[in-house]
Amino acid sequence: MIWIMTMARRMNGVYAAFMLVAFMMGVAGALQAPTLSLFLSREVGAQPFWIGLFYTVNAIAGIGVSLWLAKRSDSQGDRRKL
Repeated sequence: MIWIMTMARRMNGVYAAFMLVAFMMGVAGALQAPTLSLFLSREVGAQPFWIGLFYTVNAIAGIGVSLWLAKRSDSQGDRRKL
């Protein structure tokens, strides 16, 4: 019974819109990631070192932003601002 009430609470418009956007962003990232290195090497003419550096800096920046947001979220009581 609790599971049904929880599912009913979750199936509102905001939750459905968020899940749709999250799914579409995941699909876009999955389609973009494998082809970006080919685009950079063939069309832009970037060397493999710079492509690897781009992916490395991108990953480190993502980790840094995630850590910063997590610390900010934990330090403030109201998480709705994020």
